[in-house]
Amino acid sequence: MTHIDEHTLELFVLNSAEIENRRSEIEAHLKECAGCAALHQEMTEYYDEVEQIRDERAQATSQALTVRSMLVKTDPFAAPLSEIPKTVPARVVLFIIRHPAVSSISVAALFALALLTPTKTLFRDSNPAYARAKEEFLVVYNKEGGELWRKHIGVGYDWKELQYPADSVSLSRPPDQYLRAEDLDNDGTNEVVAIFGFGQGWPDRNAVVCFKPDGSERWKFEFSRKMIFGNEPFADVWNARQMIVSDFGSKDTKDIIASFDHGAGYYPQAIVRLDGATGRSKSEYWHSGTLLSIVTMDIENDGAKELICVGENNGFDMASMVVFDSPEFSGHAPAPPAYTPQEIPDGNEKYYVLFPRNDLKAVASHKRNIARSILAEGTGKIKVDVVEEVGRSGYTILYHFNSQMECTGVDGEDRFVTFHRKLEAEGKLTKKLDDAYWEELRRSVLYWDGAKSRFVSFEELSKTKKSGMSPSLDSAH
Repeated sequence: MTHIDEHTLELFVLNSAEIENRRSEIEAHLKECAGCAALHQEMTEYYDEVEQIRDERAQATSQALTVRSMLVKTDPFAAPLSEIPKTVPARVVLFIIRHPAVSSISVAALFALALLTPTKTLFRDSNPAYARAKEEFLVVYNKEGGELWRKHIGVGYDWKELQYPADSVSLSRPPDQYLRAEDLDNDGTNEVVAIFGFGQGWPDRNAVVCFKPDGSERWKFEFSRKMIFGNEPFADVWNARQMIVSDFGSKDTKDIIASFDHGAGYYPQAIVRLDGATGRSKSEYWHSGTLLSIVTMDIENDGAKELICVGENNGFDMASMVVFDSPEFSGHAPAPPAYTPQEIPDGNEKYYVLFPRNDLKAVASHKRNIARSILAEGTGKIKVDVVEEVGRSGYTILYHFNSQMECTGVDGEDRFVTFHRKLEAEGKLTKKLDDAYWEELRRSVLYWDGAKSRFVSFEELSKTKKSGMSPSLDSAH
């Protein structure tokens, strides 16, 4: 619905000849639109009171209108009608006229306005503090919870639906993965950054969009590529799936890391680094599979953040993790020739890790295990959740790493242990969950050695590093 702008509505209230040819159209619209009707009523009441003021002090009319022009304007369609803050009532104008000592637009006059007017109307905080997907709308709030603006996105755009995806492998999709309020250029005010790659019919599914504090668009980055992996072509159809905002230890600017997967499925996938202030692409990295989770952590406690991504590698049919020592990522992930993108150089990852299948593979419904999340376990320690999917359920093994990305231990979540023992009792599995079981998995974690162009154990990778060769740690493979 197209609404009547405030200027036209004001001319309508004043019976101006300028809009005489639109009068019937406006009258019909006011019968259908509650927002415009509320604003029309407010304007009518204001000018009725102004007439009263004219009667009392006709010579003060111009002053009254001057005060009217200074009032804070609000968008009646940005919130439910019950939440629409009212403009300063005309009785304030009457107060100023009746008290000449404060009748000029001065500090004293403004103080009188403050006494008679709700604070949120005169001094409304217009800086976005957070944003939410709510009942088909992107809604932006200030720090007090007051709604600043909203934009319609489409069916299914709601935090409750997005928090718990139908995909049984995904843990959740918290709001900060797709919607953030951040000061991207350190100017003291927050921008709002959003992606919309999850829903059918939503706008800008292949884009990262940055909005100014007032809701107007600041910049838009649209991801567009035609790719060939091995001999398989992929059309230029991409969905933005996840984003993070990070300063990577810099005090000046923030970057946005966004992931894009192919529109026909999750493979292949690219991660792109954008300049937060301009939306300009700085670098990109191609992955032969899905990256379900992207985080930044200062694992080595040296003030610099590493970028860590986990998911699955389609070429090797195994769960995977990639670690970058800085945000300057580029190239492509390790992959067999059939899964290697054409005309893309080798990647500069610090570590690329593959996680072994466990014996639930015998009953699994998915062709590979999937690493789905990364959690910090104190200084220099992380754990990675790796899932085997059986039916519509996921059973998780936890892999623990130190700051050098050495796998130091493996164990299973209670749900995994219970399910495994059930299958043991039914004779469907023969291995027992003892220390040897977990140690076998730990020793089976593989690391890409760029110097040898193959995956090796952590011990072998360490020997390569000590020998002075250049493994994936030093950006080559």
